[in-house]
Amino acid sequence: FDSLEKVEEALNETLPEEAAILNVNTEGREEKAYMARWFHWAPQGAMVIIDEAQAIYPAKRKDFKPENLDYPGGADQAKQDERPADMFEAYDMHRHYNWDVFLCTPNISKVHMDIRQAAQVAFRHYSMGELLPWKKGKWREVEHDPENNGKAKSHAYGVPKEYKSDPTIFATYQSTKTGDHQSNQGPQSVFKDKRVVGYLSLSVISLLVFAYLAVGIFERERTFDAVDPTDIQSIDAAG
Repeated sequence: FDSLEKVEEALNETLPEEAAILNVNTEGREEKAYMARWFHWAPQGAMVIIDEAQAIYPAKRKDFKPENLDYPGGADQAKQDERPADMFEAYDMHRHYNWDVFLCTPNISKVHMDIRQAAQVAFRHYSMGELLPWKKGKWREVEHDPENNGKAKSHAYGVPKEYKSDPTIFATYQSTKTGDHQSNQGPQSVFKDKRVVGYLSLSVISLLVFAYLAVGIFERERTFDAVDPTDIQSIDAAG
């Protein structure tokens, strides 16, 4: 996501002259640390989007220490430069600097708890097209407390909401290094499970056999009902 021209072309809109995209490569350790210190350099009023947040603020990596992200020169220098003094202040007071901060991760439990505690809300979503073919391009979203993983029903705020993706958005950015888009690895289609297909096939065959036998019984009953009772009595009398 590094081209204003690509965004304008995809959306068929002209962006303001002051619009800018600052794309940060986060493949290396130093690059990740630079992104973690975004509050040192991000312009005030910027929308900050951190992808793969678990790699930027890891929960279990022992060498990650929030104090290593403190503003150079300490709190006094930060005040003079109108910047947050540390990571905690940056996230707790981001609105003071007119920042909007969004963190994306495939697993929120891998994100450092100090970051999760500062978040206002979390959203867990999963693709529905992998599970149900007729739901392709749709996903379900659950709002939950950032301090839990959102997987339990008790974690959810309200009821899940369903959304449909806008194909136009995919034209505004390159989601992978190769440029090929892939849906998230949510629940897999039930039709890809051989056991499920086997059970469904057996159920269908059983229903067909049952229907065949039921029709046969029904036809025999109709044949018996067609016999005239007077014919039966006359046969008995003759005997």
